[in-house]
Amino acid sequence: MPNANNYQVRVVLNKTESGYRVAQGLEFDISAQGKSIREAKSSFAYALIGHLMYAEQKKMKPFQGVPKAPKKYWEKFKQGEELQNPISLPSAKIRSFATRKTWLQQFQPD
Repeated sequence: MPNANNYQVRVVLNKTESGYRVAQGLEFDISAQGKSIREAKSSFAYALIGHLMYAEQKKMKPFQGVPKAPKKYWEKFKQGEELQNPISLPSAKIRSFATRKTWLQQFQPD
């Protein structure tokens, strides 16, 4: 279980019939998509940061009420290949939006 300072979210990347990549979180049922793996990772990072910012604004525990992903995604994760460059999130205690914005720039699509 994540603590207040560090979150680890395992992600399954899938390709849709239309060619989009979908990043599906496991610990939290959050997903995002993009035209490439990099774009899907970027969108997923934005979704996670959005959840952290919302929780901070509402004085809630991060990801409160967000369930785990459905079992089928956990099964896909077990069958998949480990991502070489995992997504890491800054601490939930980071208060500066500028810091978050700087951190997010690493995920901007080329």
